[in-house]
Amino acid sequence: MYYGYARVSTQKQSDTSLEVQLEYLRNHAEELGEDFKGYKEKQSGGSVDNRSVFLSIFNQLKKGDCLGVYDDSRLGRNATEMLMLRNQLLAKGVRVFIGKL
Repeated sequence: MYYGYARVSTQKQSDTSLEVQLEYLRNHAEELGEDFKGYKEKQSGGSVDNRSVFLSIFNQLKKGDCLGVYDDSRLGRNATEMLMLRNQLLAKGVRVFIGKL
């Protein structure tokens, strides 16, 4: 399963950005031959603890699943946080895609 996570930082931001992110991730999942589940969230990336949708996905992910985000800023606010999350996901056996990387 490919879990696509789209995020914008504020409630005021347009849903268009979320839809663009999800479409990109959906296409990537199709290229990989994976079933797709898309999730979106309007929440600052300042703290993972405040991102309830992301935490829900994180808790669902299991070995063999994929997590895709549009770009690195959607996963975390800084390199330290992104690496920490990436390492936790890899330890669970989850493939992590940032863009198409």
